[in-house]
This record gives sequence, structure tokens and C-alpha cells, in this order.
Amino acid sequence: MRVRWFIVPTALVLAVATPFAVLAATRSDTPSSRATTGSSNLDCQMFASRSTSVSTSSTSFSNINALEVNVTSVFGMTVTVSGEIKGAGVAFQVLDTFVGGPVPMDPGQAFLTPPSGGGVVPFSFTWVTAGAPSEHGHTIDVQWRRTGSSGTVTMTRGDVNVLFQNGNGSGTC
Repeated sequence: MRVRWFIVPTALVLAVATPFAVLAATRSDTPSSRATTGSSNLDCQMFASRSTSVSTSSTSFSNINALEVNVTSVFGMTVTVSGEIKGAGVAFQVLDTFVGGPVPMDPGQAFLTPPSGGGVVPFSFTWVTAGAPSEHGHTIDVQWRRTGSSGTVTMTRGDVNVLFQNGNGSGTC
């Protein structure tokens, strides 16, 4: 009877503590393994969408017509691009053009390869930027390029949504 009173609480403590021990053993706090984080007092949203098809067979990045947004923001921004594609493989990136020049947003390129045999494939990718502590005008361009050796990529519809903080304190975006 005394053994049971010792074994049951000990087993319970081990069952609860084991996940924490594994997490502590596998976690690395070296600077190279940390993710970049940030926050913003988001108060604005701008968006653009297209409901007509557009295609590319280019292997160089180019803007997707009608998926451009101009904002004036301070600090970070979050850009989500969603839509449907068909055809060849594609790479997307979001280019932020501001006083510092054109800069691809993090995490860089996003890739999608539709299954062979055709069909429309939905997608949604998100990019972020830490921004700057002073207000700047930004042009947000969604870009794409074909990734395969041949073929055409067609976006049947798509949208871009930009969340940001305006720096003017006016409450209007």
C-alpha cells in the first residue's frame, strides 16, 4: 500500500515534467536560431483585388496588375496575398518601395506548384516588415514569376491586404 502512494505521484510528476524537459533540451537560444519578432499598433487596412484572369510565362519577377497598394505608414506592416492559380509553378514576392528604395518583404519568395493535370489551386501567403519609426509612403507591389522550365501561370482571381499603422495620429487612413 505504501509503495502505491509513492509510485502514483512520482509517475504523475514525470508525466507532467517530461514535455518541459524535452522543450528545454531542444530549445536553442543562440542569436542565429531566434526568429525576428515585432509588434505594431495597427489601425489601418488597405486592399486591392482582381476578379479577372491574368497570366505570365516570364521567369523574371513582374508586378501583378491591379495588386498594388499605396500606404503611408510607420513601424511594421503585414501583407497577405490570396487567390487562385492554375498552370505552371509560380514564385511570389512582395516588394515594398519607399524612400529607402525597393525592398523584398520577409520572408522572401513563396513558391507554389499546382498538381499536374490542371485545376485551380487556392493560395494565401503573408509577408511582414519591421518598418521604420518615422512615417513614410510605401508602394506595395505583389510580384510573380514562373518557376518551371516551361508553361504559363494563370491567376484566376486574387487580392492583397495590407495592415499597417498610420503615423499621423488622425485616425484616418
